[in-house]
Amino acid sequence: MVAKLDGFLDNRNQVFRKWQGDTIPDIYARAIAYYRSSDIPQSLELIDQLLAREPDDPWFNELKGQILFETGDCRAAVAPYRKANREVGRFRVSLKVGLARALMESGGDPGQAIDPLREASVIEPQNPSVCASASPTDATAYDGEAALPWPNIKMLPRNRDDAQLYLAQAKKRISQGDPGWVHLLDLERAVSDMEAG
Repeated sequence: MVAKLDGFLDNRNQVFRKWQGDTIPDIYARAIAYYRSSDIPQSLELIDQLLAREPDDPWFNELKGQILFETGDCRAAVAPYRKANREVGRFRVSLKVGLARALMESGGDPGQAIDPLREASVIEPQNPSVCASASPTDATAYDGEAALPWPNIKMLPRNRDDAQLYLAQAKKRISQGDPGWVHLLDLERAVSDMEAG
């Protein structure tokens, strides 16, 4: 959508001159321009206008979730990210990662982030945003189960001590009959060759 690109790429004054009307693209471009220039209340007001017209639009919901998350209101970001994920289907990794990050930071049960991260890792197993969001150093969020999103040893912590701790946590949650068990054993063998931390 041209309005989205202009909102993100053009300077604020250009956006306001070009997108002055009351159409959805006009409001969308201005909402993004306000967001980029840190006028968050005005941006959210315009996004709410868009959502009043198109409540199920995944991209308006994603933008609202992103703005709320990035301005520290992680709890409020969960609902629009959930709605965006419902509407767009299973193939949009950025929406799943956004939801997972909001869930981790919202103060609720961070374990809820595991499912969207696992889904994202199945779609794009080497996507760095999935791996970065599912940081193994955040043990409170993953309690070990995040081993499955990491496709290879490059995604584990960089030293043996941290990687072994991470894998030990994962083994508590993955049984020998689980499809991830063999992958976990492969990772353990690779970790044994790492330098100690």
